[in-house]
Amino acid sequence: MTEDRHGNDQQRAGDLRRLADLFELAGTYFLAGPSEAVDRLLADEEWVASLVGAGLLEKDPGGKAATPDEHAREFEALLRIPDRERAVPPQEAAHVPKPDEPERTPVLVCRSLYERAGYEAAPYADLPADHVGHQLRFLAALMRKEADCLERGDDAAAANVRGWVVGFAGDHTSWWETFGAKLAERAATRPLRVMAALVGRLGSVPDPA
Repeated sequence: MTEDRHGNDQQRAGDLRRLADLFELAGTYFLAGPSEAVDRLLADEEWVASLVGAGLLEKDPGGKAATPDEHAREFEALLRIPDRERAVPPQEAAHVPKPDEPERTPVLVCRSLYERAGYEAAPYADLPADHVGHQLRFLAALMRKEADCLERGDDAAAANVRGWVVGFAGDHTSWWETFGAKLAERAATRPLRVMAALVGRLGSVPDPA
């Protein structure tokens, strides 16, 4: 491997790790709910502006400032309480057509892929496999694995993992845009609107430029 190629692989690995951290943050947020650390991050206007600058947010999503309690209550109301009039289910099956074959439901397909790839669903294994949080964390895990391959110079293994990333994103993230848009439309608080807008954009990110 040439020195330039090695340098490019190391840079790509670093970019993947930073992106994986963002996917992990978003995935954990949607699975576990708001936390003190996430509330601090979402209150950081420079961080939000950096997402806009990087193209990870189309624009500043606005919304009213909220206390941690207000943020948590709205999160519960929109994402955990099954209210047909207001809630936005965070599962793929709620946003895509029902498959003709029962064994091809998003939950079963995602669960099978996670098992094959060795994805660890804990401590959120009680939530459905097609939950947006699991899908985000799964892609984060794959991107970190790809970064590992690049760092040790194993291009063939990196390409194989990249195939998993692109394949999973192509099959299971198209609904994130609709989910994010619906959630942002119904959310009033700024923290939830930022996370809704972010997840709506992340589905198009895993495919390399």
